[in-house]
Amino acid sequence: MAELQQNSVDIEKWLKLIRADSVGPTTFAKLIKHFGSAERALGASAGELAGIDGVGLKTSEQIARTR
Repeated sequence: MAELQQNSVDIEKWLKLIRADSVGPTTFAKLIKHFGSAERALGASAGELAGIDGVGLKTSEQIARTR
């Protein structure tokens, strides 16, 4: 049961990240590759996000507001 709850949380975080403005499949993949999880990507600062190749300041700020 705990695993099912964790999977639900993971799915929720993935959906939240992919639905952020300016985050498409390519940006989503870069974020997951860099941070290892949607949860860690959502927890990153706008500065950390903007430091990823292909993720600009506007996108990083939109992701930060998604939290």
